[in-house]
Amino acid sequence: MARPHFAISHAHFDPFRHYQTGFNQGFQCIARTMRPLKPAVTAIKMEIIRTNSSNQDFKKICNQLDKELNARYGHEQAIYDEHNIIEENKTVIVGYINEIPMAIGCFKQLDKDIIEIKRMYVSTLQRKKGFALKILSELEKWAKELGYSTAVLETGKKQPEAISLYKKANYEVTDNYGPYVGIENSVCMKKIML
Repeated sequence: MARPHFAISHAHFDPFRHYQTGFNQGFQCIARTMRPLKPAVTAIKMEIIRTNSSNQDFKKICNQLDKELNARYGHEQAIYDEHNIIEENKTVIVGYINEIPMAIGCFKQLDKDIIEIKRMYVSTLQRKKGFALKILSELEKWAKELGYSTAVLETGKKQPEAISLYKKANYEVTDNYGPYVGIENSVCMKKIML
């Protein structure tokens, strides 16, 4: 009995092409199932304490604030220095990250219903992380606990990031008050605390 004869055409068979096609299809299948790895995000927490102006960490961060203001405003800052002196203030906040002081803020009474926000500052290493809003919110909370209904503050035209922060917290630009009347670089703001 004669063996069956199978004719194999080599004209259209390219083993490398078939191997490459299979490899590409397999790679595409794997690629579709893979997702880019997301880096682990560790939330940085800030511990906030209520204290007073004798707190050494508060004084330390105040010095950082004064250096930055002097760098921005130069000799013009001398006009404001006398209004930034904090003496015997009992409503001071310090924010700590890993037990290191990184942010401050305080307020003082202007009227029976009005407080003035002062000495708001976050270390350059910890900015744009929401800590300034957290400090401001805690100051407002404390003020409302003490019966105040309105907060005012003063910042400068060369501090656009501060102006943006306060607007985000629903402060509105108002007429310059008290010692800032007539000072062109001053931007005064106000908020009714609900």
